[in-house]
Amino acid sequence: MKIALKKYGLICLICLISTQVLHAQNWFFQEIKHYQADGAFFGSPLVTERSVIIGSHDKHIYFFSHEGELLHAYKTGGWIHATPSQLENGQVVVGSYDRNLYFFTPAGKCLDKLRIGGRIFTNIVENIDEKLIFGCNNSLVSVDFETKEFIKKKTWSLLHGSIELLSNGQMAIGSNAGKLFFINSLGEILRQYTVDGWIVHSKPVELSTGYLVFGSYDKHLYFTKLNGDPLGKVKLGGKIHGTPVENTDGHIIASSFDGKVYFLSPQGKVLYSFSTGKKVVASPALMTDGNILAASYDDNLYLLSPRGKELARYNAGGNVF
Repeated sequence: MKIALKKYGLICLICLISTQVLHAQNWFFQEIKHYQADGAFFGSPLVTERSVIIGSHDKHIYFFSHEGELLHAYKTGGWIHATPSQLENGQVVVGSYDRNLYFFTPAGKCLDKLRIGGRIFTNIVENIDEKLIFGCNNSLVSVDFETKEFIKKKTWSLLHGSIELLSNGQMAIGSNAGKLFFINSLGEILRQYTVDGWIVHSKPVELSTGYLVFGSYDKHLYFTKLNGDPLGKVKLGGKIHGTPVENTDGHIIASSFDGKVYFLSPQGKVLYSFSTGKKVVASPALMTDGNILAASYDDNLYLLSPRGKELARYNAGGNVF
């Protein structure tokens, strides 16, 4: 299994290999390719059928093959902090600090760009009405894909995280003012839920129960209904920057600045935790076999079992964001 791993200024393509000796299964990582950019990578890679795409603070959007070969690098006028998104028609869209929204083919050909007028931090969501919704500075933006006309609505708080498209057709996004906004398909704010700390890159995640979970810099994981009604919260040992994930058993995995990866029951009870050497900023990732990938500022990428046991680690040589 191939994994795209990014750290400050370096993206690596590594392979996860499993071997079995008698009844024991062993795992190890093996690097295939790496690419050194002139700026940090803060967004997550987008994997399409043809390519792996990621933006950098060196102002470039990079397009790699699945084998790690650089296909194309497109230079914009500003940092690329946001994670690219793929639309229903196959196009790839990403925002830049140069205040433009860019449209590409998966191979890296620029098809169009749209001047929005504010720095774009967030991913782009295409909703059921074929509107593109995203955050831009302290505004929500709704773009009509066909006409490229757009509407900006002030939120009075910085939208720095990612948007979740909910099963009811609405969306949710957090802000640096500690507000979780619930948005309709037109990009209008229906409701807001306020917590005591920033909601930065912790995207609200809809669980199999139909509830939402998200993390905050106030060290809590919060649970709400899709309409924003609160259900409860669980305090972890440090600030929560990344997005929690849910495994096939309904367990929730979240990372924290206290250097731990937490494994919680569907009811929010902490069952297990795994300690790394330094704070964990990156979001955990769920593998197809149920194991978990977690990356730490101790320079390591960890493979963890569903019960939080270390199966393998890879030293990336730098902080993994």
